[in-house]
Amino acid sequence: MRAILRTVSLLIWSVFLPGCGTDYSIVPDKVLPDQKPQPEKEPEKTLKGYRIKRIVYEGNWATGATTEFTYGSNGKVNQAIYVGHDVGRGAPKGLFAYNAGNQLLTYIYQYPYVDSQGTSGERTVFSYNPQTSGPGQPTVEILFAQTDFVKSDGTYQLLKHTTSTLVNGLVSTVRTEATTVGSAATTDQYTIESGNLTAIRAVNGPDQIENFTFDDKPNPFFGLFGPDVTPVRRYSRNNVTEATVRYSSGSVRTYTISYTYNEQGLPITAQISNTSSRLLFEYEAY
Repeated sequence: MRAILRTVSLLIWSVFLPGCGTDYSIVPDKVLPDQKPQPEKEPEKTLKGYRIKRIVYEGNWATGATTEFTYGSNGKVNQAIYVGHDVGRGAPKGLFAYNAGNQLLTYIYQYPYVDSQGTSGERTVFSYNPQTSGPGQPTVEILFAQTDFVKSDGTYQLLKHTTSTLVNGLVSTVRTEATTVGSAATTDQYTIESGNLTAIRAVNGPDQIENFTFDDKPNPFFGLFGPDVTPVRRYSRNNVTEATVRYSSGSVRTYTISYTYNEQGLPITAQISNTSSRLLFEYEAY
């Protein structure tokens, strides 16, 4: 089942006025004895906008759990920490590193413990391969990602390969080849319309199609990679309000999400239909 079916993942942006009657036509070149020099004011910081800082989970399954993001000097997420309601197990952590062009280079997901297989986390390494095209042709880029399990002894074990094709900067196809026994390679066809991921169709593997509708408000997860950031969040400029999944068996499942927004139009709560699950979003100015 794709990530959209996971409930937590599915729900988971001076002017100074002179005083009246004051004469500014003469400025003394020396400070009078009874006057003290005033310290220079630091220039006010110009805010660019708002970005996601924290997600708070509500619901019987995860009340009190949070995901918190921090940002580096390049303005991109450099760390994401998930704290579950069972704090005794510790907090998983996502660490991000970028190349000189501010493209994501590595993503490391650290477990808060070593599991029974001796695994302490996962590491994904990204590489980018622009394709040559003729005049007037669309720009094509291949994004290759290799994900490995990180062992407690510092070695790696291959988990999967993911190859994404982007046309004019928009995702077109995503092929995943997992090494897990019994897992077949899958290829999904993505449809981007008006800046949003409106459909994901399975090209091979189980016959399945997902369709999405959106609001007209800014999506705080656009362009992010990390915990709880599903493809429909990562590749859409607006917030998904409905997801319909059609299976090869003919069955259909529909999920709806309702939002409340702040003065900037950013979502501050998200409620999935027919559940007690709710997300609260907190932001920081930058």
